[in-house]
Amino acid sequence: ETVLPLQDWLKLLANRGVPMRVAMALAAKIYKTHSTKQKLSELDAKKLTPLVPDKDNRRSVQQALKGITSGEAKTKKRGRDSDMLEPLKTNQGDDDIPRSLEFHEVVDPEALIPLTVTTNRAPVKTAWAYTVAQRLGFDVQESLSLAHGYVHISSLKHAIMLGNILNPKETKDGLEEIRELPGMSDWGVKGKGREREWDRREREKGERERKKRDEMGSSQPWVGILKAKPVIERTDGTWRAIEKGVAIPPSVAFLYISRAFKDNAKHVMGAMKLVAASHPPEDLNRLGMHMYNEFKPEVEQWGQKGTLSLAKILDCAKGPVDLS
Repeated sequence: ETVLPLQDWLKLLANRGVPMRVAMALAAKIYKTHSTKQKLSELDAKKLTPLVPDKDNRRSVQQALKGITSGEAKTKKRGRDSDMLEPLKTNQGDDDIPRSLEFHEVVDPEALIPLTVTTNRAPVKTAWAYTVAQRLGFDVQESLSLAHGYVHISSLKHAIMLGNILNPKETKDGLEEIRELPGMSDWGVKGKGREREWDRREREKGERERKKRDEMGSSQPWVGILKAKPVIERTDGTWRAIEKGVAIPPSVAFLYISRAFKDNAKHVMGAMKLVAASHPPEDLNRLGMHMYNEFKPEVEQWGQKGTLSLAKILDCAKGPVDLS
């Protein structure tokens, strides 16, 4: 049987619900001897116990192995706004992007002011993050990747804080993913006196790993967008956001925005472009979330749709803009 490259081996597990950290630890132990799907399918609960001591992590590996054996990917239907929490599909990449990633923005204020769009918040935040990234100097493909990465992390944080969106294992995995980001090792810890034992162990483990990485040095510089840092530089000099160890292709955000706003995508993106162009890049990055909070749809609960007013978006412009 065909030997899987290490990256594909990791994706096989990660896209079936195994935390990337767990998949990498398992790879260090068994990749050389279990580098094919057939070999992986031979791992039973007894063999996994010494390899994956943590019960919850071991259960996630077992479920992934069942999916690999049956040929089914792990999927779960969620409500609106939760699609940003779903793992990336392995069959998407930079080679699969649409022929054009242009939104063909409408930038005539008179055509934009009367329009409203019924939508949930996640596509709006994705579109805004893309617009901010472009204003900061990233190209179209980079900005789309960064936008999805930013909103994925933002949605994950919000879902965890709400407490009723994710199940216990999803919450645990989400905390692991967030705490692996620069400067986020203590995110979600409420206080040492009330800290759960699992939180304490995982935090200390993460701190040891981060200290080791810092001492060794990193070839992957991180950059910030809207006060978050889910971004790395690729070997070819371009930038992509990272989700659970996988580079996010630009097609994900482009299709997400296009499908959410449909025929109004060019109008929404045009209004945001006008606002972004009216602010210096540094100010836009610093004040971007405040602006988003000014025009985001008003909703009462997670995933609910509201009204996005393009006039409210344009109200965030600093003054008249000449895009010629």
